[in-house]
Amino acid sequence: MATLKSVDSKSLKTVYNDAEIEGKISSLKSEIANLGASIVETGGKEAKRVLAKGEALGEDAIATSRQALDSLAAELESIEAGLTSRIREKPLQSIGIAVGIGLALAYLARR
Repeated sequence: MATLKSVDSKSLKTVYNDAEIEGKISSLKSEIANLGASIVETGGKEAKRVLAKGEALGEDAIATSRQALDSLAAELESIEAGLTSRIREKPLQSIGIAVGIGLALAYLARR
């Protein structure tokens, strides 16, 4: 069989007749179609796998965030309960501390 570099279009017809050329073109078209279908199928499977993995990671992130939020809420409730009981034990001292903090913030805000 002659290579394409050494064969011009006129002598190509002598190497292959029209029916053989059309047969080869038809064969190439079907192979390309099969290849395209295979790529689509593989891509679809991979996309589904990646989507499932992303959903699993998202659910894990949501669960972790909820746990952290619950922990933070419990800690804040504990701090609030502690402050409330301390204010009830020593109300004058608490008022004095609040006034002192207010004056310090006002002084810093002026500068």
